[in-house]
Amino acid sequence: MDTLIDITAICTKIRVVLDKGHYLLDKFAADPGVSGSLLAISRLLPGIETLIDPRVTAQNSYALGSLLHANDEGNDIEFLTMISLGLVAYAADDALDDMLNHLEVGQVASKTKSNLFTIDVLSLLKFRLSDLRDELKIFKESSTCRGLGPFGVSSQRIEISSVALDQVLGERGEALNQMIEKSIDSQRGEALKQLLEEGTDGICTIVMIPAMAKALYDDTEVKKHFELRVWVDVSSSFDGMNAEAEQKIATVVYFVMSYHSVVIGSHFPPVYSEKFKLWLETEDMKELQLEVIRECQGVIKNEVLENKFLLVLSDVSEDQMSHWEDLFAPLRHGSSGSKVIITSRSLHVVEALKNIDIRNVEVVQHGLFWNFFSSFAFGDQEPNDYPSLHITGEKIARHLNRFPLAGKMVGRVLNTNLNETFWKSVLDDVITVKEKTKLGNERYQLLLLIKLCFNHLPTPLCWCFRYCSLFPKDWMYNSETLIHLWISQGFISSVATNQRPEDIGRSYFNCLLSRSFFDLFVTDGNTSYFVMHRFVHYLAEILSLGESLRLEGTYKPIKAWGVHHLSVRTDNLSILRKITGLYNLRTFIAFGPYEPETSDFLMPLLKKQQHLIILDLTGCGMPNFPELYAPLKHLRYLNLSDTGIEKLHNNFTELTNLQVLNLQGCQLESLPRDTNGLTNLRHIIAPSWLISKISCIGKLKNLQELEEFTVGNEKGHEIWQLGGTTQLGGSLSVSQLENVTDKGESCKARLSDKKRLISLKLEWCSSKEWHEIYNSSDQVLEGLEPPLSIKQLEITGFDGVNLPMWLGTNQLCNISEIRLNDCKNLVNLLVLGQLQMLKLLKLERLTSIVNVSFGHYLPAHLGNVAFPLLTELCFEDMPQWQMWTEDEHSLPNLRRLVLSNCPNLKWLPGMLYPRLQEMHVEEAGLNLLLPEVKQGGISLLSYIKVVGCESLCSFGNTFHANKNLRELILENCPKFSTFAENKEDHSSLPSSLTRIEITGCAFGDDPFSKALLNLSSLSVLKIAHCEEMRLFPHLGTLSFCTTLERLSIEDNNALKYLDGLEALSSLKELCIRRCPQLRIKNSTIGGTKSGLSSLENLCTDSFSYFTGPIATSLVSLRVLRIEESLDNEELDRFLRDGPFVKCIEQLSLVNCTEVTLLPRSMKELVCLKRLYLEGCPELSSLPELPSRLEELHVIQCPLLEDTCQEDGSDWYKISYVPYKCFDWES
Repeated sequence: MDTLIDITAICTKIRVVLDKGHYLLDKFAADPGVSGSLLAISRLLPGIETLIDPRVTAQNSYALGSLLHANDEGNDIEFLTMISLGLVAYAADDALDDMLNHLEVGQVASKTKSNLFTIDVLSLLKFRLSDLRDELKIFKESSTCRGLGPFGVSSQRIEISSVALDQVLGERGEALNQMIEKSIDSQRGEALKQLLEEGTDGICTIVMIPAMAKALYDDTEVKKHFELRVWVDVSSSFDGMNAEAEQKIATVVYFVMSYHSVVIGSHFPPVYSEKFKLWLETEDMKELQLEVIRECQGVIKNEVLENKFLLVLSDVSEDQMSHWEDLFAPLRHGSSGSKVIITSRSLHVVEALKNIDIRNVEVVQHGLFWNFFSSFAFGDQEPNDYPSLHITGEKIARHLNRFPLAGKMVGRVLNTNLNETFWKSVLDDVITVKEKTKLGNERYQLLLLIKLCFNHLPTPLCWCFRYCSLFPKDWMYNSETLIHLWISQGFISSVATNQRPEDIGRSYFNCLLSRSFFDLFVTDGNTSYFVMHRFVHYLAEILSLGESLRLEGTYKPIKAWGVHHLSVRTDNLSILRKITGLYNLRTFIAFGPYEPETSDFLMPLLKKQQHLIILDLTGCGMPNFPELYAPLKHLRYLNLSDTGIEKLHNNFTELTNLQVLNLQGCQLESLPRDTNGLTNLRHIIAPSWLISKISCIGKLKNLQELEEFTVGNEKGHEIWQLGGTTQLGGSLSVSQLENVTDKGESCKARLSDKKRLISLKLEWCSSKEWHEIYNSSDQVLEGLEPPLSIKQLEITGFDGVNLPMWLGTNQLCNISEIRLNDCKNLVNLLVLGQLQMLKLLKLERLTSIVNVSFGHYLPAHLGNVAFPLLTELCFEDMPQWQMWTEDEHSLPNLRRLVLSNCPNLKWLPGMLYPRLQEMHVEEAGLNLLLPEVKQGGISLLSYIKVVGCESLCSFGNTFHANKNLRELILENCPKFSTFAENKEDHSSLPSSLTRIEITGCAFGDDPFSKALLNLSSLSVLKIAHCEEMRLFPHLGTLSFCTTLERLSIEDNNALKYLDGLEALSSLKELCIRRCPQLRIKNSTIGGTKSGLSSLENLCTDSFSYFTGPIATSLVSLRVLRIEESLDNEELDRFLRDGPFVKCIEQLSLVNCTEVTLLPRSMKELVCLKRLYLEGCPELSSLPELPSRLEELHVIQCPLLEDTCQEDGSDWYKISYVPYKCFDWES
């Protein structure tokens, strides 16, 4: 058979028919022209409902195994009965759609005509419903009732989870992302201690975030401690981080970690092909697998034998949570003290693998998978609190330990019902699956285990899941797009609830996500994309077989008379001509891009369709949308994105059932005149400027989003047009409010009735003179009161003097962010202090503000506490602002303060600092940054950046009290010469500092050098444009900076000596340039072995800085960047005699205008992989280059343009380089 149908899919379709039937009765029964006929229909509905009782139909579901035997003689009658039932169900649905469409159009045209043109439709509908009832009776009587077993649809229906998306996303790595945001430096010491820990006989696993693992892997102490270091990116492939000696073991480890999933999931034959049955029935080559694994284990054992090794397994996935014994068994032969670092984006993997001694065989074989499985099955609960479930769960885990995907999905099913009876029933089902499948066929077994999880989905979700088979494998799903498709197809009904279908759909998607039918893949801005595991997707294909068809690549012609949903992803749409029987499509999706001429293959297909609901032509190039409006009258979802369409005909508006319209990437300049007649539209996805051109948009009463509305003087664009769009949610921007004359007019927008709005922007854009509109602006804004749901409010270009009264009421209890921009006449901000839930306040270009005080004159019930929850406060471009006063209790939770271009502000109130963590101050008139505050009052401050404050002299005497400051950046503060106001107290830098950047300040030698005393955590130091500094550091203070890793000395014309570099044993990056008088003192380095031996990255414009012992200590240099003043002789000498010749991997020459030739010794740089030549106008030829060079970049070296061509004189010297990049004109 070419077509196989699951009875549960048919039942779902019949449910849709019932919902539409009841909707028809509710909406139109009172119409005298149709009430009599509807009564006859109402008598049919209860009988159909009885026949599809889920407790009855559950036992009629086909087992997945039955699909293998669909051609057996015993199945033919039941199979054909199912086919007939499915066709009749769709026919009834088509008749209902016709009926609804006629009635709704008739109501719009004229109620008196409705009876005339619905008689035939009503007769057809009664016939179809009667036919459906009769077919259901036949099916019920002829059903073989195979029994529920593990493959049928569970009669137990679980309530749909309303789990929040944020909660599920948290399980995919939100906690890890928060860890990454923390300072790596603050945790590095403890992690390094754990990694180098001795005194144990075991070989332990350590879980780390990727950034920490990378930092420790490259650490000098780690390199010395371990005899063998191997890095394996197990998510994709080994990434070349290993030296050549370790590459073999990295390759083998990767193979062992990935082999199982590759073997059982490497090939998925089309489910409609003959190969499908063979694929399910073929046994896995178990013995061959074991032999290959044993060979890999032998290689790993030989490499680690009696070696102290460090193995990093980067990005371990949940799919790899099996067969750890295969990897750990050979690793046990390494020396005690060896470590295995594991990074993963899954917290479940982290919990399972942290702090495991791999020499403990019992833990590895059983405990690892149990930890993984129980994290899903028990969630936040403790397994030991459920002793009976603990025992049952361990039994289930032992049956699933070869299938991490099944373990995760079954675990999530169990988590929905922490009941012993339920868990034991799942255990029985799992055992049945294993008994009914061949032990050698793991592919088939895994599919059945996933099917077991599918059986426990709530009924409405079954159809939603099957529908996903239309998308290609490894597709990145957008949840909003899926929900729109589900709603359009009628899978989601909100008839019996007060919920929006979008909200119901989101709960459906969250349920599928929480059951692991989807996984979070990536988040891009505010949009998250999800993926479906290949085996899960394959099950969706199997279950939707005959109902849905996806064409990919080349295609074998088939009959598709039972197909209702079709998607195409191919290079040639001509394959559509080879398919027969496509007359009843509900869905057609083309995954472009396709050339314009290929759209000709679509038109004959689309003309045949009378009940198409979803049409997605993404990427199908076409200048105009074809005039197929009559065949497409039922269309609810139309996606024309990236088609390049330039025009939509006026009769486009005949698509009155349209709910979703996507026009992104089209070349439209406007929409048809009567677009406002598409009253069922819920979502228009298009550029906001295009949507704002729709006249009388208030007629689109079902519209759910409207990003931008531009108020105009012309008819159809008045602000009162917004009054009818009460369902708007998300963000709304209303611009050109200067065209609104008074409060009465603005009130007609009914913004307060739009209960789903989250963000609102109100903008005046007029170039009119102030006196023309200022009298009305205050009143207009009063009439634009937002709804209680509003969280973000932005007001731009407001020309009034006072803020609206509604900002000072307690009604806006959810507002958390306010931005006021370009309100040039505003003089009073007092009302803002009453917003108790505000977390962010940003004020920009309020040019009339002189005084700021939020906490004064507050109502008594607020207790004089302004902004109790405010965490971020920004003032920018406020030239008249002079004074800021606050009550001592105000702003108790302020975390971030930004001041920019406030030249007349001299002082800050002292109460700002109790919880302040970040300060950004730029071009302010402050004399003192931190005024007198109580001891410990700035103890949480961790980041300070001050730029362009010409009057600033000091931070203040309380600055040293800060014990948490991590980063300090000072730029272009010409009077700043000391950190403490008391110049006798130079030791005023907190010891917690890890980063200091000083540019353009007035520091002398002693003040700055003494300030560096006791900075034992400092890792980054930059000094630039400090013209008063002659000697650095003074009195050998660099000896205290033992953790310094990056040092930059730039543009210091007066600096003569740099002393103490030999003390910087951790220094990895050094930049010294444009310091013409500087010499590095070698007097104290003597016979020490350190010097700059740890330096890996050097940037300089002269080698004269590096002479004697300093030069000979550069033994670890990997990256060398040479800039500006340098000649041939100096370059030749340094590259020839430098100790780094055998280790340098990257060399850059930038703006070296005097270099005419590269030294012949270049070929002696045997490890060089990357060579950059940029801005060297006199460089005329290339020497022979190192044989291992992988990249050559030549930019703005005009004399090399001819020599580096394929027929040029230097081509033979560079032709072997894999990657070459030339840019002669940049």
